[in-house]
Amino acid sequence: MVTLFIKHVLGINSNHDGLYGKTSAYYGTVEQQGHLTLHLHLLLWITNSLSPQEIRERMMDEKSDFQQRMVAYLEGSHKGEFIDQPMDSVINEVNFKSSNPTYKDPTQTLPKIPPPTCIHKGDEYCEQCKESNSWWQTFNDVVNDLLLKSNVHKCGNHCLVNGTCKARFPRPIIPKTKVDNNTGYIQIRKGESWINMYTPTLTYLLRSNSDVTSLLSGTALKAVIAYVTDYITKTPLKTYTIFQTIKDVFDRQSTIIGGSLKDQEKARKVLTSIVNSLTVKMEIGAPMAAAYILGNPDHYTSHRFQPVYWKSYVSKVLKSYDTVNANERIDLDHTEKLVLQKTKRGYSGYTPIMDYIYRSDIYKDVNLYDWIRLSRKSALPKEKIFKDTDDSNEDESETEHMTDIDTDINLAESDLENDTRVENEADQAETPKKKKTIDIRKLTFTKGHPQYGTHYTTIVKEEFGVVPNFTGGALPRSDSGDREFYCTTMLTLFKPWRTGLDLKDNQLTWDDAFHQHGFSNRQLQLMTFFNIRYECYDARDDYAKQRKAGYVAGVPSLMAEGDFDDVHNAQAHDDWDADEDRGNLMETEYAQVGNGTKNRMKQMEYMRSVLNGAGWLEKCENGNWCLPNSPIIEPKTKQGWTDVIQRKRQEILQLRENARQQMVGKDGKPPTKPPNWNQVELVDQSYLLKTYHTSHPEIGKMQEEVVKMFSLRPDQERAFRIIANHA
Repeated sequence: MVTLFIKHVLGINSNHDGLYGKTSAYYGTVEQQGHLTLHLHLLLWITNSLSPQEIRERMMDEKSDFQQRMVAYLEGSHKGEFIDQPMDSVINEVNFKSSNPTYKDPTQTLPKIPPPTCIHKGDEYCEQCKESNSWWQTFNDVVNDLLLKSNVHKCGNHCLVNGTCKARFPRPIIPKTKVDNNTGYIQIRKGESWINMYTPTLTYLLRSNSDVTSLLSGTALKAVIAYVTDYITKTPLKTYTIFQTIKDVFDRQSTIIGGSLKDQEKARKVLTSIVNSLTVKMEIGAPMAAAYILGNPDHYTSHRFQPVYWKSYVSKVLKSYDTVNANERIDLDHTEKLVLQKTKRGYSGYTPIMDYIYRSDIYKDVNLYDWIRLSRKSALPKEKIFKDTDDSNEDESETEHMTDIDTDINLAESDLENDTRVENEADQAETPKKKKTIDIRKLTFTKGHPQYGTHYTTIVKEEFGVVPNFTGGALPRSDSGDREFYCTTMLTLFKPWRTGLDLKDNQLTWDDAFHQHGFSNRQLQLMTFFNIRYECYDARDDYAKQRKAGYVAGVPSLMAEGDFDDVHNAQAHDDWDADEDRGNLMETEYAQVGNGTKNRMKQMEYMRSVLNGAGWLEKCENGNWCLPNSPIIEPKTKQGWTDVIQRKRQEILQLRENARQQMVGKDGKPPTKPPNWNQVELVDQSYLLKTYHTSHPEIGKMQEEVVKMFSLRPDQERAFRIIANHA
């Protein structure tokens, strides 16, 4: 259903524009709500749309053609009342139609396609025009019926808090669309107070509840964007939700806590209630589980995203300079993770940073941001591998140690496999023409890269590029904080480099180098976009204070009152970044860890000192990571080690057999010996029968006495004898 919605309603990969215009991008997530029903929350961007600030400035002129056309577009896209009649009339009409035995509930039927458009446009004598008018009348009636059944809010215990509706119903009536000439905020006409804004065509197609909100202009827009983004991308269970659940349990179980039960029993009952409450909030319902089993995604996007741990690149740049302040040391410590790979040439370390540093000279002018978006790595065909390279494609993937960053690499590569196939198909579909070919061996990495001579990279077209998803903490902001660190990060992303020394001279500050570099207009625009996140969260915090004083215009109807508080509280908890504050956390919390953890940390530190003294942590002179030759263990092949293990196993089995032969008595039977505790012993079927008798008569006699003493039933006797014989 979502796929059809994206194709036909949004106009993606179809021969027509979308319902709201030509779609530029979309991002939607599937959420399980209170009654386990699945909802799709989707953000939609329209091609060539103006920025919020530009819309605000052009909307200020009430006589402008832009304002009139914008209002007409918004009123045609969504509305807040029934079609052509008030709610009371719709209720009477639906009740009358539903009393007819031939009435069909529109929520249980499929929409009917409209008739072909007639060129006469309303000719009362044209049969095609009559058919079209009849269809539109049916369309209006069906939409009104659907709105009455699915969109009308009814307050109850589920939404009332101290007599106030969390969903903010009833909403104020707005008889005419208004534009605030001071702020540019648009208040869309709304004739009904108990329904949300909706799109008639969308309601007719979906046959269920839907909500459409326009985020265009007004001083509260940035705050609303922050709220909606957090709401749509929220995780199932937040930290503050856990604590709120615990508090609710304590409030409900006050009688148990203050009762006469023992403290241990009180604690057990309270903990049981907490676990049950959290389980209800955490577990996935049947509809969501079924969606996963069927292979349906939980999010839908128009773009492809690739995770990028940006701090590792900035750390690599700063290591080229001696002057790094304390804050940067804490922020960037231990950010570079190494993947240890084994090839025929030995062991070598690999990180994604190497792909950019050792890129082909053909790509020397490509900056890091474009490299992440457009570069694709592939293995050279065997006939193309350099002669001085004794690696093969079969050896390149033998990895001895996998880290988190290696997992990200594999995920990113798997996500891009389909992209490469699409790119190849697109190239084949082009008009045949003589293209300038290049030897792919010239696109391989330069010497120093562990995959030199075996892999090469290509730069794909813009339409096949990915969107970098910067992880490991938010990018630094431009309007506050450490200016030098911000300039370092932006130069790392947008100025080509192989070492940090390529970005600035030692005599210059990072701010001076930032102003001297000629950034393109697109790069400056991206820097502005990087800072929007902070601007939205700042506006959200101010907006939250204004909401406490009363109703503030511009609240999107898709979210309830409590949802704003939820995402605001969640952001307050989630703004703490584990990667950024891990060093400070260890310093402040080290004294509070248990003795076992302290001992393990001491042992790890001792092991590190031993390895350091043995030279295992020293870097090789040629810059490559390698393992020292061990004088104790002779190196062997895989088959050699397998043979050693098999020989040792046969020796152990032979020793056991010799020991068994020595214990055999004169009668050919092994002597009686005490049982081997905690070991498995093979027994025959008679061991489980009632007629089985142990080799010790006194034990059998004791079993009979126990059976008679306690008058065991047959099933109890069988269970008792099995346990007794086993003991």
